Amino acid sequence: MVLGCGNSLGWLAAPWVQASKVAYWGDIDTWGLTLLASARALASHLSPILMTREVFGHHLAKTVPEPVPARSSPPQLLMTQERDLYFHLLTCERGRLEQEFLADIWIANAIEDWIQSEKFVEPKTGNALRLQAQEMSARENGFQNQPSS
Repeated sequence: MVLGCGNSLGWLAAPWVQASKVAYWGDIDTWGLTLLASARALASHLSPILMTREVFGHHLAKTVPEPVPARSSPPQLLMTQERDLYFHLLTCERGRLEQEFLADIWIANAIEDWIQSEKFVEPKTGNALRLQAQEMSARENGFQNQPSS
């Protein structure tokens, strides 16, 4: 699933999202990482893509100053590398990389890698959603095993 919605993240709590594989991609700045943490609060199984220090470092020529940082310390739901990136961005004169300025090849490769290698991590949301996810998986596997005409 791919969707752009800025900071309108409430839809991530929907049952169909909870039973889906979700990638999250935002700007690399303190606001983008804060939104990542907020998204993770609603969909703990999501996988961030293209929001690393490596991506930021490779695209330094396209960075701009972040007018106002989101906050002075990273949100709790960021992983260690994301927290380290957050602190790094606070020290940068040009600590903002908008996702629209990433090299196309990086975007294509990251999405392809996510599709190919990411395993669905079942969220801890109750039996009904686990059953729904299992049924979806069984249907998908059934379709894959049928001969094409």
